[in-house]
Amino acid sequence: MTTGRLWSEGRRFLLAGGLVALLDWTVFIALRTLLPVPLANLLAMLAGVAAGFVLHGWYTFGRAQPWRSRSLLRYLAVFGFNYALGTATLMVLLAWAVPAHPAKVVSIGVVACSNFILMRWLVFRTGAS
Repeated sequence: MTTGRLWSEGRRFLLAGGLVALLDWTVFIALRTLLPVPLANLLAMLAGVAAGFVLHGWYTFGRAQPWRSRSLLRYLAVFGFNYALGTATLMVLLAWAVPAHPAKVVSIGVVACSNFILMRWLVFRTGAS
């Protein structure tokens, strides 16, 4: 793994992740007043997870067919971890009286950092089937 490749993947991850985060944010805002915050957060993340698996597998990490491998199972495990991490971050910030919208932005940032590390080295690693 060259440093140049890691930076290139990092840039592509930010672009694809930005699109996924925008989808996550939009769904969360649409559902936040209709549903409890944890459920709105789960549905928003589920919308993002479907888009993210394809975008990150194909665009970010260069897997021609990411859905034809055990990567999907690892991706879902990473999603489960990141859902718990994102919801915990969101709920702690809400308990500290941070408004829901800024708290969600912080939660997305925390999850994005975790996501890149876990996807790069566990889900879409070179040689992962």
